[in-house]
Amino acid sequence: MALTSPFLNYGKSVRVLLHEEPWGTHYKLRAYPFDMRDQFAFVSDLKVRGKLAIADAGAVEAVALTPSPTP
Repeated sequence: MALTSPFLNYGKSVRVLLHEEPWGTHYKLRAYPFDMRDQFAFVSDLKVRGKLAIADAGAVEAVALTPSPTP
């Protein structure tokens, strides 16, 4: 997904880091934009693309419920 972003700097490598947690797998993506002024747009683009790819694979987002305060 990072390789298709219009913000990606193709001169630098893209790395995917994985770490297993009790609640699931934690993924980190190391990629860099052409221009650092585009960093926030690049991160947003990758988050949207990642969520769409996960949804296309049939996964659903988990929601943690917070306990309601007791009076």
